Amino acid sequence: MSKSRVALCMLVALVIAGGVLALTISLEMGSLWIKTLPVTAMVIVYSFAQSSGWLDKKVKDDAGDKG
Repeated sequence: MSKSRVALCMLVALVIAGGVLALTISLEMGSLWIKTLPVTAMVIVYSFAQSSGWLDKKVKDDAGDKG
């Protein structure tokens, strides 16, 4: 995994979690929802990114370079 890809993914997850947090606060939901929904959003974003292959390290094919 590339460190920059992980950082970008976590930044996107953090922004989405912040939006979910702001939405739950503005809708005056209970404290249980305010604590659990942002964390759940971060887990969903990270698992989606990992299953989509965005966090996979690209393997270079060096077999053709050797003579």
